[in-house]
Amino acid sequence: MIHSIYVINSSGDVFLEKHWKSAVARSLCDYFFDQQHKVLFSEDTPPVIATPHHYLISIYRCNMFFVAVCSTEVIKDNYVVIYELLDEMLDNGFPFATESNILQELIKPPNILRTIANTVTGKSNVSSILPIGQLSNVPWRRMGVKYTNNEAYFDIIEEVDAIIDKTGAVVFAEIQGCIDCCIKLSGMPDLTLTFVNPRLFDDVSFHPCVRFKRWESEKILSFIPPDGNFRLISYHIASQSVVTIPLYVRHNISLKEQSGGKFDISVGPKQTSGKTVKNLTIELEAEIWFKDVNSRAHPVTTKSLRFLYVRNAFNLARWSDIRKALCEQEVPKYLRRVVDNNLKNRVLRYNTTKEPRDVKLTSGKAQGSALGPDV
Repeated sequence: MIHSIYVINSSGDVFLEKHWKSAVARSLCDYFFDQQHKVLFSEDTPPVIATPHHYLISIYRCNMFFVAVCSTEVIKDNYVVIYELLDEMLDNGFPFATESNILQELIKPPNILRTIANTVTGKSNVSSILPIGQLSNVPWRRMGVKYTNNEAYFDIIEEVDAIIDKTGAVVFAEIQGCIDCCIKLSGMPDLTLTFVNPRLFDDVSFHPCVRFKRWESEKILSFIPPDGNFRLISYHIASQSVVTIPLYVRHNISLKEQSGGKFDISVGPKQTSGKTVKNLTIELEAEIWFKDVNSRAHPVTTKSLRFLYVRNAFNLARWSDIRKALCEQEVPKYLRRVVDNNLKNRVLRYNTTKEPRDVKLTSGKAQGSALGPDV
């Protein structure tokens, strides 16, 4: 059960929140921000974060995080149902029943009345009758499905990876695609799906409902679909095939050693058989190289590049105060490590009439230090 949900933008601001039960303090998101600061890219933040009393489950979409707050008490209250699901889904460690339709018939969803009745009678949520579909040739579809309006939706989702030269010609291209379905049909429908050129598929995985022998012989998808949402097929089209890209891309890059450079890009729609290209987003990821003290070159992408501007700070403030300020300003850890590595083990050695002495430095900067005047 989700208690609350927070929507966090790329700047780390919670600009929308919704509470269904008691309001959860926004400070709970600090656990999420702590984990986010430990990774280089925001999308690498752990999807599940445990806190003393809640679990934070996050999804990254459209440069935003959707963080759901789930109580640990909900999981504890439904230990029995979780164990029942695991017992039905796995047989001796092997996946057995994984279709949601079958599991819903096998194990009744918990509610207050059923929980009270099970406590009094000593029964469980597991049905005493095996679902009819479990014993049939189509265990993925439950029996007796009825709809007032029969509908079937198919979404074709493709991701094209391509290398294009500056003239716009495709040097290399391949496609990863899938077909997601939403089926709301009564009874036991038997569907057939054909493709114009199915021989382009060179790596295909199917839902268990697909009749594989007919695909092998006729390259036709014949299946009795599950009820609801499911993924029918995932496929790959290799670079040896003719991959048509719906956009033309032309670019021109001119770089100068001292004064920088210029990057021009032109993008537009090709012939798309009358279909309109919508919601086009262009993201450019540049790569900058820097040299360390040993003259070794290292790449830094613009996604991970940050600048720390601290003019004359090391002449005026104590190092401990500088470290504290960097943490409070949420400066990335790799930049803080650069500062710490330059400040640690700094001593001032001077001679006395008896012997040399060392004094540990807590402020200031060495002549020619990488920390001054700007970082």
